[in-house]
Amino acid sequence: MDNIENFRERALEVAKDLEVFSDAYNVGTLRNRAEEAASRAVHDASRRIEEAMVKAELARRRAEEDAESGGKNMTDAMKREKLVSALERGDKLQQQVNQMEETIAELRRDVDEARKEKNCIEQASKQAWLEVASLKQEVAELKVKKGLLEEQAAEVKAARTKTREGSSTSEETNKSSTKSTSSWKGLFVLCKRAKVAC
Repeated sequence: MDNIENFRERALEVAKDLEVFSDAYNVGTLRNRAEEAASRAVHDASRRIEEAMVKAELARRRAEEDAESGGKNMTDAMKREKLVSALERGDKLQQQVNQMEETIAELRRDVDEARKEKNCIEQASKQAWLEVASLKQEVAELKVKKGLLEEQAAEVKAARTKTREGSSTSEETNKSSTKSTSSWKGLFVLCKRAKVAC
């Protein structure tokens, strides 16, 4: 009976743990949200990289066009002034390009981190599913063991009841036999006394 109670308590504990685990950590929802968030992060980062590269390319083209257009129909002084201005703009544009390239590199790192995080979440999700399956299996095994122990306990109880009933019947038979023997002995003594008196 102690084993039955222990198994029953263990089964209840496992069931409660499983319920709490399921409520606090909905694996399917977590996995879907994580995948959506990671996909959005990758998509946004890729889009920002493309936009930055397009802006950098436009800046280069603008600098080249300004340099080409500045060389037509101008005096030497104007050409020099235009060239200096174009070089200054070119330096600024180059700084912007460098910043954009740094931004692109950072975005690529963010994409890599998002992919790694997505993989980690997927692994954690799989592990959580395995733990849930293990808990369910443990609960099922405990239920089977509980049923077997209850059957054994019922058999033992029935055997004890049967043994007690047999003992009671045997005692009653012995008492009846003893009484019968005593009655015959008393009758025999009376007969002997009657013969002696005669």
